[in-house]
Amino acid sequence: MSSQAQLSMEENVDSLNNLYAKGLYEELIYMGQSNIADWPLGDTLNRHYGRTLLNLGKAFGQLEVYSVAMQYHRRALSVYKQISDSSGVVNAYTYLASIYYSTEDSAGAFANLNWARSYYPDSVSKTEEMRHTYILGLLYKKFGTPERGLELIDSLIPHLRTNSYLYAQVNVASIDLMDSMEFLVRYPDILLHIERSKFSVVYRIKALEEVLMRANEIGRQDIIVRYLPKLESLMKDGGRNVSITQKARFYKLQADAKAYQKDYLSAFNLMKDYTKHLAQMDSIRGASDLQKLETQVRLKDAELNAQELSIALQDSKRQTYILIVIIVLAGIIIFLIYRINRNTRERNRAIAEVAATRGRMLSILSHDIRTPLGQLIGTLDAFEEGDLNVTELKEMLGPIKAAAESTNKLLDNTVAWINVNRADFKLNPINFDVHAFYEDVLSHFKAVARAKEVSFELDIQLKNLYADRFLVQTTLFNLISNALKFSEKGGRLVLKNYQRKDRKVLEVSDNGRGISEANLEIIRWEMRISTQGTHRESGGGLGLTIVRDACHKLEADFEIDSIEGQGTNCRIVF
Repeated sequence: MSSQAQLSMEENVDSLNNLYAKGLYEELIYMGQSNIADWPLGDTLNRHYGRTLLNLGKAFGQLEVYSVAMQYHRRALSVYKQISDSSGVVNAYTYLASIYYSTEDSAGAFANLNWARSYYPDSVSKTEEMRHTYILGLLYKKFGTPERGLELIDSLIPHLRTNSYLYAQVNVASIDLMDSMEFLVRYPDILLHIERSKFSVVYRIKALEEVLMRANEIGRQDIIVRYLPKLESLMKDGGRNVSITQKARFYKLQADAKAYQKDYLSAFNLMKDYTKHLAQMDSIRGASDLQKLETQVRLKDAELNAQELSIALQDSKRQTYILIVIIVLAGIIIFLIYRINRNTRERNRAIAEVAATRGRMLSILSHDIRTPLGQLIGTLDAFEEGDLNVTELKEMLGPIKAAAESTNKLLDNTVAWINVNRADFKLNPINFDVHAFYEDVLSHFKAVARAKEVSFELDIQLKNLYADRFLVQTTLFNLISNALKFSEKGGRLVLKNYQRKDRKVLEVSDNGRGISEANLEIIRWEMRISTQGTHRESGGGLGLTIVRDACHKLEADFEIDSIEGQGTNCRIVF
């Protein structure tokens, strides 16, 4: 064989080793069988051919196709014996022992391991010695004295490198023989070591399943619930390289976790999947009659577990139905009590609102309207009695007219406020054009704006608004009236509407006198306040009260902010 061909074979064997280390067993089988098919017929008696056969046997063994795995290991054994490669013979016998171990043939397992020992060369590496001890420990643990097996396995731990594959195997193999306290102390470190060592996905599944199966045995289903999402993720990553046994264990663990969480229906369905995989394990392995009998016992046990879960599921459903009936009856009683209380609260609130409305209306009529009317009557009485002459009366006509106009506006506001607070008031929301609405509202203020030389600006971003038009108009009338009242000559008043996240906003802003912090605090505390305008216009302090009441009816928020000397912004937020 040429040196180039020799190098190519070595590279192919190294590739198979890498695939095995990564747990990519199906890919290894495809590549290995292709290599065997292309191998020169007259050149099969060499160690590279034997290593290829061993890798194929190992891959089929991991996938639990044991009959095929055994064929490849025996072919490899024949090759190594013919070329007198003692190390190869040892490996072949050792892997045959592992197959017999997996098929629970104790005689075949011990015999092949002893033959492997007999072929050891004069000088054997420490690693090979420890591997032999590890396999012997597994055989004792399964077929002989478990304590002796655990003793052999534990004896290896101080001598192994912590990052070695054998160290991980030894730790995982000792899990099911630990007592509960030792297990609870050691299992987190074992899992952490497996995770950090970057072993193949398939081996990480094996390690995690061993931990969770042991947790299940000692009644710590909470550990299963905690780690199942991780195991599920690994099962997906493993794909077709996950063995039937690993899948069966996964379904069993899922079923136990669901039963622990009292989800008996899911647990019952998962147990059915588990029994199907047990049957598959039996057919794939080509088991002996004794093994088939053991499998049937396990299947029967799984069926009994499924029946228990089914009974628990029926009990759970019955309890659920009773609980639902109790909840429904309790809900009906609570709803009736709530309706009675709500009707009582609504009645009391309506009575309180009527009383409050009456009190506020009497306050306005008795003070804010009666005062200017009293001043007017007093002036006329003085003129009638001769205390005022015509010239003096003409001089007082200006203030009298202003007082009359203020009183008229106060009456309009009072009527509007009473309308808003009527007990029988009902919202009438419609979809209306905002631009036309703004134009209509501003038309009522053109004369006042012209007299004070205040300009209007519109900034309309939303074409339509769905709300009670009367209430929106009432709020804007009062906000615009206040803005004009406190605007200086040549001022500017802006009406806007826009979207703020999922809410619609109407805004009235001016660059007038603004509001002091003290007065702004009073307004925010919803107290009435009356202040003279820039042309000494008076008011009843009712405007913002009407705005707030209207906003309450509209289920909108009223916002106000101002800087003294710079202007005020008022917003209705729907």
